This record gives sequence, structure tokens and C-alpha cells, in this order.
Amino acid sequence: MRASLASPGHRVWRAAALVCLAACASGGQAARDTGVADRGTAEPAVLASEAARSRALVARDEGALDTLLAADLSYTHSNANRESKADMLESVRTGRIRYDSLATEGQAVRWVGPAAVVTGRARVLVLVAPAKAPMRITLLYTSIYRRRVAGGSAAGWELVAWQSTRVPEPPPAAAR
Repeated sequence: MRASLASPGHRVWRAAALVCLAACASGGQAARDTGVADRGTAEPAVLASEAARSRALVARDEGALDTLLAADLSYTHSNANRESKADMLESVRTGRIRYDSLATEGQAVRWVGPAAVVTGRARVLVLVAPAKAPMRITLLYTSIYRRRVAGGSAAGWELVAWQSTRVPEPPPAAAR
């Protein structure tokens, strides 16, 4: 029998995998805290990058997404489809995935060495081709950010990994 994605064992495995991914995303330097001297100012900057990414997805702003997404991005949608940065940009460019709205809430930032691990809830209105109408979904998500470096110095934060899980819709009142 296959384990449920919501089972305690799966959640523990997924959390461990995300910590390992964060360690890898930080260039193998997660064991020593090197990249974030002032987390008090870094946390709002990470959340600002997260908000900018959400706005860029809705606006279909490929230029902004190109800056906000890491070259080695791993973006796993709630339907288990995994995309690279190139795949993600193509999906947005071609309209294969169209985000009509994306609002986040309840975000928390944790640090694994210099990597920021953001968890939260997202309410999304999205059209995934070949569907004819967008679907309204709620997600629980984890995203991992690292410092973006340009010209040898820190230049903001970039998304290295995204993993989301769809929150089931409550049953209709009549079915309860």
C-alpha cells in the first residue's frame, strides 16, 4: 500500500529531504553559517523576493522571473510536475500555465546556514492547459532561497526550490 502524502512518515521524510536540498542549495556550506550576517534585514528581503516572484508569475513577467529564479531551480507543482528554470519560463511564456492570482499568507522563514526556507499557504487561481477554465486552489508550500550574486557581490535572493501540496477542498455541506 502506498503511503499517503499527508502521513506523518512522509512529512518527516519530506522535511529531511528539504533540509538536505537547502544544504545543497547553499553550495554545501550549510554546516557553517556564512552568508547572512543580519537575519533581521535578510528575512524581509527574502519575503520581498517571494512577493516579487508571485507578482511576476501573475504579470507573466519573464524578465523578472529570469532574475528571481535560480539557474538550477527545481520547481515542483502540486500535481507533482517538476520543472527547471527553463521549463518554468517556457510554461509562463507560452501560457501553458497561467496564474491569474497568487496570494500568500502565514509565511515563516527558517534558516539553514545561508539558505532561507520559507513555508506558507498560497491561494491560487491558475489555468493549466489544456483546461478551458482556471481552477481555484489552496496550497501549502515550501520554498528555498539563496543569495543571488552578481558582479562578485550579493544582489538579492533567488528561488532555488519550490514544493507545494494541494489542500483538499472540504466536502460539500450535503455530503457531510
